[in-house]
Amino acid sequence: MDKPSRIRDATLAERLLLGLHASLPAALLACGLLQLFPPASWSAPAQRPLWAAWAGIGAWLALSLMLAALPRRLLLWRWALTLSAVLLLAAALAGTALHSAQALSFALALVLLGAVCAALAPALGPHRLREHWRAAPSPAHAQKESARRWPLPAWRRLWRALPFWVAGGLLLEAFRLAHIVAREPQRGTGMVGMLTAFFLLLPAATLAPWLPRSTAALAVAAAALHAWLGLRSGLPQWWAAAALSLLVAWHVLLRRRTPRPPGIRT
Repeated sequence: MDKPSRIRDATLAERLLLGLHASLPAALLACGLLQLFPPASWSAPAQRPLWAAWAGIGAWLALSLMLAALPRRLLLWRWALTLSAVLLLAAALAGTALHSAQALSFALALVLLGAVCAALAPALGPHRLREHWRAAPSPAHAQKESARRWPLPAWRRLWRALPFWVAGGLLLEAFRLAHIVAREPQRGTGMVGMLTAFFLLLPAATLAPWLPRSTAALAVAAAALHAWLGLRSGLPQWWAAAALSLLVAWHVLLRRRTPRPPGIRT
């Protein structure tokens, strides 16, 4: 008899977070193409209206949503790699056609990167996250596992999602300082805070169940950056951000004592 499957499909929120990361290279390539080869009616990059930057961010989010709509993570990564390969080839052809500086050298490098992405896309095969082997459960353990299937209370669900709440809240606060307040030193620290939340705290929240020590180190690094921002700017919210980042690190290490979650179907 086959072993009962504990593999679940990725949720829409999980696929959206993966889509944000997977589509970032393609979105940056598209913005780079538009920056290097703008339409004839466009002005210099420094003189372009602010809506152009927001249009690029909106296109990246729309691409992430399109990838998140795919039913499996395997398809998500394959489509992201294929799109990156196509855009790399487009950049190589555009540079060669317009006779830009070092066009041939850049074209060869971009074609090589595109070939790597194109080769990786079909090479991604179905796989599952490794689970720990355990002996046959006792009746008491089986009853406990059955009780876990009932929905968790609201406060426990909020506690389990604490890293995501912290990452999202700090990203919104950094965005407010950078683009709404938009005065120094708030603007500069807000830009750094947005990068910290996206590249340190969000991966820490996403990978916490599988790489607890590594993600705790990411959260500690985010706390150090927030403390540095607090020292440079004198703004109290960065000290609060440092404390929250340390709370995320403690939360991750605390959850390390609990059993790992079931694998996610690719």
